[in-house]
Amino acid sequence: MIIRFYFICVFAVLIHKVSLQVTVEAVFGGSVVLPCSSAKHDHKPQDIEVFWRHNGSKIVFDIIKGKDSVKGQDPRYKNRVQTFPEEYVRGNFSLKLNNLQHTDSGKYTCFISHSSEHETVELIIDETTTEYGTKSPKTENGTKSADQENQNPETESAQLSECHNQTVVDNTNWYQWQAIGITSTLLNGLLLIVLIGVVKVFVVGKRSAERSQKLNSDLQRMQVIEQHQDSNQLQYAEVDFSKIRRNIRSSQINSTYAALNLPKS
Repeated sequence: MIIRFYFICVFAVLIHKVSLQVTVEAVFGGSVVLPCSSAKHDHKPQDIEVFWRHNGSKIVFDIIKGKDSVKGQDPRYKNRVQTFPEEYVRGNFSLKLNNLQHTDSGKYTCFISHSSEHETVELIIDETTTEYGTKSPKTENGTKSADQENQNPETESAQLSECHNQTVVDNTNWYQWQAIGITSTLLNGLLLIVLIGVVKVFVVGKRSAERSQKLNSDLQRMQVIEQHQDSNQLQYAEVDFSKIRRNIRSSQINSTYAALNLPKS
């Protein structure tokens, strides 16, 4: 039972993956970029498969064989999702969500199937507004300005690259945690091997002792049987008939041998 429980624990450690969670804040009605990137680069378009999910079940957006796919997409995300196909080959699969609603808050998971990676982004919807009464998404230095709202695609692409670089730095921490997990798994596996060896030695030693004890018992039983058989064997004694007063016939034999049975003890 103990060994079975230990196997379950080791298996759980082997399949466990450390996931880095990023928190992003945005405002109602605004837009936000949810970061997702792979540590690997130079991806082949035909191999790229990425799946975005909201709270574990709602289909937000998929990338199948390097192409965008909205098959099975939840209706609430229709015409509100934007990706950056030119960044796919560099391992950037970030997603931009427009016209944010309160129901958009929660955890978004990016599954990078072809490289067995995944990232989790928690989206928080805020009610922050500008001085003009319009709602706009937050930036690191405050609310988003009108110039930032009207920025051209080149500026937005530059910000996306900056976001991608920041995500790569975060991935470094993720791989550090992954290395710790792998080291822990190896140590647990080594401990399991030692434990199995100790149990095996104990079982083999116990069986050897039982066999030796049984052999000694059989030898003692055989000795007792041999002694008993020896005690039942016939013994012979010489009897003198010369003093008996009776006529001895033609053979004139003075003595003979008689078989005697020893009394049973």
